[in-house]
Amino acid sequence: MRYTHFTFNSCIELGEYVQKLVKNKAPQWDDSSTTNPRSENGGFSMNDAVTTALNGGNWQDGANKMPSLAICHDRLHGHTSDESIIENNMFGFAPNVGAYLSGAPDNMMSFETAPTGDKLLRVAVHVGRIWSSEQHQVLNRGAAIMAVLDQLSREGFNIELWAIWRNDDDGEGISVETCIKHGNDFWTPSSVAFALCHIAFQRRLCWRVAESVERGQAGYGLSGYGTGMSADFSDFDLSFGYVTEALKYDTLDKALTTIKTSTDQQLKALAQKEAA
Repeated sequence: MRYTHFTFNSCIELGEYVQKLVKNKAPQWDDSSTTNPRSENGGFSMNDAVTTALNGGNWQDGANKMPSLAICHDRLHGHTSDESIIENNMFGFAPNVGAYLSGAPDNMMSFETAPTGDKLLRVAVHVGRIWSSEQHQVLNRGAAIMAVLDQLSREGFNIELWAIWRNDDDGEGISVETCIKHGNDFWTPSSVAFALCHIAFQRRLCWRVAESVERGQAGYGLSGYGTGMSADFSDFDLSFGYVTEALKYDTLDKALTTIKTSTDQQLKALAQKEAA
């Protein structure tokens, strides 16, 4: 697949780019990003979307609405096994003299288990979806993805997270790639909620970038914005593709089952590839 790539190092960079397109009234072969009804974009106008992106992609209202999902610690596949480490505790096999003399309550040493290694995992989330997807389904999917990635972080993976809109038509396409979490960054729900959990990230920002490409390039002269169903994510370790079945995310339980199953399968394949 041949893509025209637009790569942004942060939501801020994406917001600045779209802001310039809008301010300068840059030519666009379609105007669905700006004329699409607010109701279909979760209530966000183009100005709302740009402002949120310029704020680092922080969408606190969405983060507050996002359900908290806890995953039982059944280890996800693809990572090395736990190893024993020594930590301070109230009970243990030997005293920690320094802690005891300082009056710390955790003044004994005990063996605990922790994940080995610090493997970088490059993760892509396709923010495109079929037209029938509703905002609550987008929110459920995003919450499930965040829960699974948080689990992987606790298991020792270092997560680099990209929000991707990668659509094509007749062998050519456009890829709008935004890094919303670098490998060593701390993250909170508010920092990634807009990109993963709000329809407007795709329909306002990504569509406006696509509309800036001259009509006829990248296969966009035939069928609108193309489709992301055949998007290639071989440049990532783990990916969650274009949404073709919105009902899989109609409830939180369905969303979590779908995302966990996909993650498990991909990490098994990744482990097998690395072992070969």
